[in-house]
Amino acid sequence: MENNSVAIVVPPIKLKNSLKSHFHYETVKNAIEDELKKIPALKENFRMSAQLTLMVCDCLEKMISNNKKLKIDKKALVVLILVDIFDLNEQEKTQIEEQIEFLHDSKAIKSVTIVSKIVYKLSSFFC
Repeated sequence: MENNSVAIVVPPIKLKNSLKSHFHYETVKNAIEDELKKIPALKENFRMSAQLTLMVCDCLEKMISNNKKLKIDKKALVVLILVDIFDLNEQEKTQIEEQIEFLHDSKAIKSVTIVSKIVYKLSSFFC
C-alpha cells in the first residue's frame, strides 16, 4: 500500500489585539499558578495570606511590566489566580480584593522600572 498522506504546513500565527491579550493573560496566569503549586503546604498555610497576595502581585508586575497595549486587569488576574489555587468562596474573594486594594494604596506593590528591567535582562544574559 502507498502512503498518500499530505503534509499540511500551518503558517505562524501573529496574534493581535484581544487574541494577543488573551494569550498573554493565560500564559502569565498559568506560569504564576505553576510556580505557586511548587510551594510546600501552600493550601494549608497560606490560604488568605496577605504576604502571598503581595508576592503574586509583585510577580505579575514583573511579568507584564506596565504593558498598556495588553489591557490586562492585574487585580482581576491576581484574584483569578488565587481563586483557582485555593478554590475561594465569594467572601474570601472579596477579602482578597480588599487585600489587593490595601496593598496598592499603601504602595506595597512594587512597579518595575525600566532600569530594573535592563538590569534583570543583563544579569540573566550573563549568568
